[in-house]
Amino acid sequence: MTDIGGFEIHGTAVGKETSIKLDEISILGCPETIKAIGEFLVKVADRMICENLEHMHLQDIFYNFSSSDHVDIIALNSNLILKV
Repeated sequence: MTDIGGFEIHGTAVGKETSIKLDEISILGCPETIKAIGEFLVKVADRMICENLEHMHLQDIFYNFSSSDHVDIIALNSNLILKV
């Protein structure tokens, strides 16, 4: 298995605006959906490297994204985001 650098996961509860640090996440979806999320993360990482992007949203990539059916995933470039 590949060694990974440090990272954090943050999230918000449904109907809330305050972000909290999470210990773990679970993704409930069919294998095709989980694969699409993985492909999104790989593509975002590549674009962050090539285009020096600060962040990208899943909702901006998938044409059929619906806030009632999906959860937005925001990939943040830790090289550009300052920790508070």
